Amino acid sequence: RFAPPGWRRPSTSEKEGSAFERALSGVDETVVLLSLKTLASFELDTRACLLPLARDTVAPYLQAPSPLVRAAAARACARLLLPRGSDATKDVESSSSDEDEVIVGSPVRKGSRTPPRTPQSRPKFSPRRQATEVDEEEEEDALLQPHYYCGPSAVVVDDVLSKLLAVALADDDLAPRRSVVKALRSDPRFDGHLARAKHVDSLALLLHDEDCALQLDALALLGRLAARNPGAALAVVRNALARALDALRCSGSDPVSRERAARLAAGALRAESPRARKAVWPLAAAVVAALPLGYRPLDAPIVESEARVPTRLACAALDALGECVLVLGPRARDVVYAPKVLAPLFDALLDRSSTRKRELALRVLGRLAAHAGCVVAPYLEHAPLLPRVL
Repeated sequence: RFAPPGWRRPSTSEKEGSAFERALSGVDETVVLLSLKTLASFELDTRACLLPLARDTVAPYLQAPSPLVRAAAARACARLLLPRGSDATKDVESSSSDEDEVIVGSPVRKGSRTPPRTPQSRPKFSPRRQATEVDEEEEEDALLQPHYYCGPSAVVVDDVLSKLLAVALADDDLAPRRSVVKALRSDPRFDGHLARAKHVDSLALLLHDEDCALQLDALALLGRLAARNPGAALAVVRNALARALDALRCSGSDPVSRERAARLAAGALRAESPRARKAVWPLAAAVVAALPLGYRPLDAPIVESEARVPTRLACAALDALGECVLVLGPRARDVVYAPKVLAPLFDALLDRSSTRKRELALRVLGRLAAHAGCVVAPYLEHAPLLPRVL
């Protein structure tokens, strides 16, 4: 009887919902975990196509009763979905059929007269061009290196990625959700498939998760995807920063909520794509003004209510302040290098109660010197600072 390629005969059992449970009956959970971890740690042959293994054998374990099994299955699926060609020097690595290939270089599109722009084929620029623009183009080229499947393999990858994102969104346990997001963020070769609008929308929902670390991973992934699909990802990153800014401006919220908002603001400002950094640039000055650092003039005494800023909240605010300096660039001399902003920064440098707080304050001061040109002025305006730093 004729059957189209890839067609699978449906199960004749009446209990289709319990087929997975019947397959796991009599199998020790530790054996399953060990098998999934071993599969995820293999140095797989680059010539073998393991996408059917990921879809038909490993993906069903995403519905296992144990959260440890689901987390291990998510890591194994992500490992098997990686494109087979990791060598960027090759132009195209094809499989046995011409319709099912992995793009690992910069192939020429059919019907085009000129090849796509690469770092070697970039047109010469004028000597007057700023170095920052060249650096941004190099970052974009690095993020846009094509590593993705095409043809029938892309359909399989898209199907498994949809299952992984469903686990990241709807799983009751935190471990499987973190495993999925960390696996997708750890390797940029997923970006060619994750840049689709439906996957970007799924990642945007992760910004409302209860776990702050998972939110930061999803925000970093969206910031990287902005280089491939700016129309869908830039709005999500900018809206996340706007929500964090609203939470920072709400003085009645508890310190835990403001700390979380400061960490999210730092994550949005720390986007890998230069396009994402340009999108959040107009809000950076507002973030500096909203950070809960207890701004005051340099010669004003410390108010008791302002000295009671929790250490974790102060560290998160200093981290966000450092990212604002990077985003603002030379404008940070007017926005960040102000007496009311320098006062809590100097207080944090002289505070010996928290090493992390002093390290973050010193990093902000170093970024002001590197990106805003404030090298000698802080030590001239605040005499006790240089001996303490040394």
